[in-house]
Amino acid sequence: MTALEQLEALVSTSLGKVRSGECKTIADALIPAMPEVVAGLRRLVTEPGSTPTARLAALNMLLTLHARCMKEDLRAKRFETAKERLKAKREVASAAKMRARADERKAAVKTHAERRRFARMLKKGETQ
Repeated sequence: MTALEQLEALVSTSLGKVRSGECKTIADALIPAMPEVVAGLRRLVTEPGSTPTARLAALNMLLTLHARCMKEDLRAKRFETAKERLKAKREVASAAKMRARADERKAAVKTHAERRRFARMLKKGETQ
């Protein structure tokens, strides 16, 4: 079986899955078979019996697949970076809130102590 025949078989199998309702799109049906598709395209490029047009088409498909993979990888990395950045900002904001609450509590304790001291002073002044 030549590389072109193998690719045709993979695509026809995928189309059958779409027609039967097993998969929604042909892309969904081809995902499990992608290693075979890439191997078939590589063989088609290097096979001595393939035509120059078929070689160029296969090479173009391989380069397109590679570009899409790289783009998806970059998108995933950017998403992870943004997620980490958001997490760091949330942690900083949480720490700032905790510090603010602690400062408020310290101020409340200090205010309460001052009020008690003034109350004692007033009480002493009234008894004398």
